Amino acid sequence: MLHELEQPIDFLKKIIEVCDDNTAVYMNVPNAKSFHRVLAYESGLIPAFNAFNEKNKVMQQHSVFDLDSLEELITIAAKESGRKIQILDKCSSFIKPFTHKQMEACLNNGIINANIINGFDNMIKYMPDLGSEIYIVYRVLN
Repeated sequence: MLHELEQPIDFLKKIIEVCDDNTAVYMNVPNAKSFHRVLAYESGLIPAFNAFNEKNKVMQQHSVFDLDSLEELITIAAKESGRKIQILDKCSSFIKPFTHKQMEACLNNGIINANIINGFDNMIKYMPDLGSEIYIVYRVLN
């Protein structure tokens, strides 16, 4: 939900305030540099990876993140709270070649099936930064 907040840094600071050295925080958001957004960019359909599209507007999403910008925002929130973070893990998941609506149409029309969906999921090992979702797991240090 971080991407749906108007002030995500304020939310992150509140999380950081309640963490101690034994707390691991998992954050997951859509990936601005997912395979299907890179394809849209390279096809001239969007002007930039972090450009807002109609779905972003309908879903009331205020931010678009990639792994670097998400880590940077968390780091800034920690610094403003007088803390530091230690990244434990970060990656993306599920290669999605088309928009959600296009993927659904492919499934409904028998163009792709569950085996192909599983194949997309398994392809992340070849394209670890291009998944449709990204996540970061971090620890807050005093």
